[in-house]
Amino acid sequence: MYITFKQLFKLKTLRGAKLISGRGRLFNLIRRCEIVDSLPFNGTIKEDVLLIIKYAPDIKGKTEDFLELVKKAAEKKAAGIVINAGRFTVRIPQSVMEEANKRIFPFISVSRTTSPEQLANEVYKKLEKNEVKREKISRLLDYVLTYDCRPGDKKELIHYGYIPKLRYQAVSAKIIFKDDTKDEEKSKYTENVMEIIREAFEAEKKKILYVTDGIYLLFFCPVKDYELSTYAREITVRAFKRTRLLFPEIKFLVGVGSCVETVDDLADSREEADEVVSYSERMGRNLDIQSYDDMVLYNLCKTENKDFLMDVIEKYLGELSENKSLLDILEALVKSSYNKKIAAKNSYMCVSTLEDYIELIDAFIPCRNLKYEEYRAILRVAISIRNYLMSDRFGANKDLVK
Repeated sequence: MYITFKQLFKLKTLRGAKLISGRGRLFNLIRRCEIVDSLPFNGTIKEDVLLIIKYAPDIKGKTEDFLELVKKAAEKKAAGIVINAGRFTVRIPQSVMEEANKRIFPFISVSRTTSPEQLANEVYKKLEKNEVKREKISRLLDYVLTYDCRPGDKKELIHYGYIPKLRYQAVSAKIIFKDDTKDEEKSKYTENVMEIIREAFEAEKKKILYVTDGIYLLFFCPVKDYELSTYAREITVRAFKRTRLLFPEIKFLVGVGSCVETVDDLADSREEADEVVSYSERMGRNLDIQSYDDMVLYNLCKTENKDFLMDVIEKYLGELSENKSLLDILEALVKSSYNKKIAAKNSYMCVSTLEDYIELIDAFIPCRNLKYEEYRAILRVAISIRNYLMSDRFGANKDLVK
């Protein structure tokens, strides 16, 4: 149960509030409130707590105590501070503002007369409302994704932001944590990442539907007819770039499904996105974001295409497919457009040695045809398919070439 620091500005009691510092940490999560009656504050500061300073004039002459509170709150990973100035014009000490900015710690000043208790009550009501909404959307999406969506569920999804006239793309993300990461920390990381992604899409005026389960994120991005199918991927890439900068200790595997037209097809897009994530994991790829539609080789190399693929390898490579060293040299020749100097350099050998190898390769395939662009393109595809299927990391399809 949480709200983000940024959502505080939507509360009635904080209308007209001024952000003093911490613009880069507005996604900080708030789970509880603590009222600071006076300084110095001797209470316990917990993680994700919002500190509300009750009486602003009390900070006069207590700069050191105020500074210590900011330092301690930042170290304990508190969500932020709200200082209630009321009718008084209270100048925040320069040293406190500098410390808050240095630590990128969120700090709000409220000029209107608002009781801390009233603010805390409104925060807790918002927390409860957000939790009910998240559980509701999660349950509804669960029905949709198990192909068990009832007519009433579709209407409720529309109430929570689903727009029937738009196409949607599923985006799945798996977070890779360090081995010693605790479950509580995993949950917080996941929620933080999801809020960053949600805000990235909201900045593009996109309202996403999302669910999380600790190490897994799933959300659906609306796509208008005139927008490209890569639209969701582009926003996702930008969001995860920011996330990587803020949380360099965690890694991500992200997959984007195809665009679908109706709510009943959301499950299909989700399955495609999950398939991309599983593929990236098997291939040992980290920090990789790709779309299902772009995985041409993956889709080509599915088991139902086995006979056709084996015919391509046999026809254009023959027994050469079993000789890795010669195949690497052939690949260098193909990539260099049969430029022997470039191929020799890329293969770390002299041209005369390369020519000896070309004679060996010529025993399997006619090298003279390499001067033709179409033939080189066919060989490149054949080599790519062979390498792809033979990859030890690609556990799903390596049996195809046995």
